[in-house]
Amino acid sequence: MGYRVEVRDAALNRIGIIDTWISMDLVIRYCQQGTWQMLVAAGTPQAELLQKGGGVAIYQEGVELPILTGQIESFQHYWTSSQHTSLGSLYFGGKCDNKIAYN
Repeated sequence: MGYRVEVRDAALNRIGIIDTWISMDLVIRYCQQGTWQMLVAAGTPQAELLQKGGGVAIYQEGVELPILTGQIESFQHYWTSSQHTSLGSLYFGGKCDNKIAYN
């Protein structure tokens, strides 16, 4: 099962696609707000697309509508001695936009 992650700016314009990531965690809930988080290598074209206030739309392969959309609410840049060396990695994530419908 594959996923496509489209990145949008604060004005909801599509600005690119993240096609390479280290990890992606999705929590999709029925009639409740879900969450999402991704880890990408810093200094890559994928990392350059990210901006606070922007967001993502995540599509599952074979599904026409996004399974989750959400604003980028948090960033964490970090390094370790054994992994994510050099420029490090970037965690980013947020809550699903469905919160508007269920609050």
